[in-house]
Amino acid sequence: MKTPSSTFQSRKAGFSLFEMLIVICILGILVTLALPSFNSTRATEEVTHQRNAQTICSLAMAAQAAGVAISSGTTEVSEVVQRLSDGITISRGPLAGRVIKVPAMSPYLLSGASQYISLSADGELIYDSKGSNIRRM
Repeated sequence: MKTPSSTFQSRKAGFSLFEMLIVICILGILVTLALPSFNSTRATEEVTHQRNAQTICSLAMAAQAAGVAISSGTTEVSEVVQRLSDGITISRGPLAGRVIKVPAMSPYLLSGASQYISLSADGELIYDSKGSNIRRM
């Protein structure tokens, strides 16, 4: 007569499901920690400047919709961006007394965003995703 221990093997060779899940979790954590080192800092800065340029153009459109001439007397994008950075107070209409202002950005971020903005003949700020104002080195 056969005994139950000789008929069934108590342990098979290989990894259990739990062990495989632990290994996958550890690999996921290592990849998550290592991934930022593979990304280009230049690409990250470029995307940041583009997003800031979009924000500045949106605020400029809001100011113009409220009746404020943000580019009066200038043809330089940097001057208009600086005006928005300092804050523009609306003087007429239902939004009178409100201030439209770019969120706190360093001069570096403002100049980086300015590279993706152009000034139209009508005095509107236009976002350019290709960055036609970028000085390439």
